[in-house]
Amino acid sequence: QLELSKGYIYYHHLGGDGSDRFEVRLLDTNDRPNKSGKYSINIKIKSMVDIPPEPVPGMSRQLIVKETEVAFITKKHLAYTDAENGGELFYTVTSQPFFLTTTITIDAGRIIATEGATVPVKDPTVPPIQNFTQLDIETNKVAYMPPIEDMGPIRRHAQFIFTVSDKAGNKLVDQIFDITIIPVNNQIPHMSVKMIMM
Repeated sequence: QLELSKGYIYYHHLGGDGSDRFEVRLLDTNDRPNKSGKYSINIKIKSMVDIPPEPVPGMSRQLIVKETEVAFITKKHLAYTDAENGGELFYTVTSQPFFLTTTITIDAGRIIATEGATVPVKDPTVPPIQNFTQLDIETNKVAYMPPIEDMGPIRRHAQFIFTVSDKAGNKLVDQIFDITIIPVNNQIPHMSVKMIMM
């Protein structure tokens, strides 16, 4: 009893759900110990779902897109798995796309929903989304729309930050997604001078 009171005796579970049980018999310290009958100890095992989602190996977490196009974010770009729970995963955009340099004043684009759009196009009236699921990604319902304004002749690099969570509330925070935006039809203007001799 003293060992139990001091916490020296414990039950160790080896995995799985359900229940377990064991039997004990009590003895006292008499020269010929007095014995009790058998007591059954029943243990109900409650599973703990506490492992956060993990990135799928080979997933790039990056996208290359022309400035004039809207690009779907697919599972090759963004995919996590929940080995413990096996359920749906939820993404929350905690920071919409931003350029990595502070000298650019134009908007860095947005993450949008593409429900029902087979070929999404740039449209300034489409609002950004904050939440989507892994299933949304796998069914082409999430995309990145580059800035509406012309970016000029230089390739730009942007990022957005997100959290991914499972149904049990386990989260992986501050995940970074890289975006490279390629300029289109942006030749730097140049001047040519033609001299006419008279």
